[in-house]
Order: sequence, then C-alpha cells, then structure tokens
Amino acid sequence: MAELTSFKININKHLDLLVQAGEISEDDREAFHEENVLMWEALFNEAHITSEEPDDAMDILEKERTLRLNARKCLSAVRKSKLTLDKDELELSLRHGEFYWLSDQPRIGWKFDWKDKYLK
Repeated sequence: MAELTSFKININKHLDLLVQAGEISEDDREAFHEENVLMWEALFNEAHITSEEPDDAMDILEKERTLRLNARKCLSAVRKSKLTLDKDELELSLRHGEFYWLSDQPRIGWKFDWKDKYLK
C-alpha cells in the first residue's frame, strides 16, 4: 500500500512542478484528469460488460466472483494504459499514480457498484 501512496504523491508532485514551471496550466492539469476519466470509463465499461446483467442461472457466490473478476480486469486494463501529458508519455509509476489518485477522489472506481459505495 505504501507503494500506491507514493505513486499518488509522485503524480501530484510531477503535475505541481509542471504548473509551477509554466509548462502546463491548471486548466491543462484538469483536462489531463478528465481525459483519463474518459479513458477509464471505456475500459470500465468493457471490463464490466457481463456485470450489468449477470446470468440468472448463477448463484450469489458466482455472481460475486464475476464482479470481482471484472473489477480486476478493469484495474489490469487501466494499468496497461499509456498516458501522455503535453505530448510526453508518462512513466509507469506516474500512470498508476494518476488512476489511483482519481479513484481516491472518487472520480473513478474498479467495482461495478463503486458509485453506490463511494458517491454518497
């Protein structure tokens, strides 16, 4: 968990430095976050395609297993995503940090019902 925290801290430090150096604006920073939310949304929807209408023949444990598997698929797909900022591709730890930071806001989530749990 400490590694995830450092990823989140590092992406924010990186963005802060770019803003302070005048390389990007606060609007650019927010546009970067918004673009990544849109990317996440497509990956989330693809990963959870079977979560919306689970098979009625499945028992509760199978449905829960499917939901957990789909959440892991979403996380895995996001981790493979390439992110660019000002035409530069971000290194892996910064990419991971961005998505972990977004999930802490909470602007994105991994589980199918994340909005019900975290957007109250």
